[in-house]
Amino acid sequence: MKKVFNIKMHRLFAAFLALIILMSLSGCDVLDKITGLQTDATFQTQTDSVIPSTAAKATAPVNDTGKNLYGFDNIKSDNVRTLYGLIDECIDKATEDEVTFEGMLSFREVFEGVCAYIEDHPEKFWLNSNSIMVFYESGKTKVAFNYRMDYETRVKAQNELEEKVDEIISDAPSNATQFELEQYVHNYIVDNCEYDHESAASDNPGDNTGNVYGALIEGKAVCEGYSRAFQLLCKELGLECVNVYGTSENENHMWNCIQIEGEWYHVDVTWDDPETEQEDIVRYLFFNLNDENIGKDHQISEMYENISDDEFDNYPSNANLFVPQCTATEYNYHLYYGALVTDIDNSDDIVDAIAQAAKDNRDYFYLTADSSLDYEDVSSKLIEGGYLAEWIDSANFKNFYSPNLNVQTDVYTISEYNLFIIKLQYI
Repeated sequence: MKKVFNIKMHRLFAAFLALIILMSLSGCDVLDKITGLQTDATFQTQTDSVIPSTAAKATAPVNDTGKNLYGFDNIKSDNVRTLYGLIDECIDKATEDEVTFEGMLSFREVFEGVCAYIEDHPEKFWLNSNSIMVFYESGKTKVAFNYRMDYETRVKAQNELEEKVDEIISDAPSNATQFELEQYVHNYIVDNCEYDHESAASDNPGDNTGNVYGALIEGKAVCEGYSRAFQLLCKELGLECVNVYGTSENENHMWNCIQIEGEWYHVDVTWDDPETEQEDIVRYLFFNLNDENIGKDHQISEMYENISDDEFDNYPSNANLFVPQCTATEYNYHLYYGALVTDIDNSDDIVDAIAQAAKDNRDYFYLTADSSLDYEDVSSKLIEGGYLAEWIDSANFKNFYSPNLNVQTDVYTISEYNLFIIKLQYI
């Protein structure tokens, strides 16, 4: 699904005469662009076919095993764990495309086992949870897999993927922090993958857009492919990362949770790859959000443990095995490279942060209004009241005008996230 946004633009002037910045949010609209001339434009974000969900948000306790097998670790049933192991034994073999469990498994248990395995092994891209068949015979449960490729084709494709992943990982920055590695993976996918609208509109696409091969080799994906590619690359770089099933505006969606320096965050790479000329503005809107902010336009699907076998038979959604609680804000992109406004009349820390951003030659600076403040009041003071222009001028003075920022600049507002994005223009 594409989300369309109205965009308008105004400019902040040096004489501290600021024009009003307008924000028009429609549905889960995210951005208003402020430009020198008032022109209408659009950009769009995507949701697509994972499996529909109407479930309320649910969370599971954070896994503390230190392993990357969040699917397996959060299976509650020994029978489902056994099925998981059977899948692992056959997945790479040429002649085996089914497993037999000595006992009776419900369809919910089968689906949970398959989805847990896929969650832990995004590199096994030929396994598709939507193309399994379950048979019962003589007290046994047989699960047949309809792989996306025959054996010879998938071995060739697997080698191709491994070479590509090795290439991507080898280009990662050395001595980088976890945050910097996350940003590297995020940007690689945004720069090298294109959202596939045709596949997203299909009920049964039968292609690779929902897996890592489609995202990293073919360069086309839907949200599931974006998420699984992000997870795979993060895991290869030693970062804890999981996928999250959910919806937005009753449309199917998938995104990620990632652990940075011991804290979990939501990140939606698909929505950070919109089709707009202003990509640099919207690139990090969904980079390391907490539960409160992601919940404004994402709804997390139910946990497997909360769905009975009978309920699952008519359940319209894929479910989650593990969704961590995300309460931290330290590595939210806009706070990391910006400042939090808690008192509009106490600007020392903000001026220091703007000055540092200028020294670092950054293109943008970010202000987030604290939730205790009235966003429109802050916006009025920043723009009409000239606060922002004065802060920029004070930052220039602090840096002895080297570098020197132009007070006449563009400002972008996102009221839904209490966010101001300031274009840093150098004189």
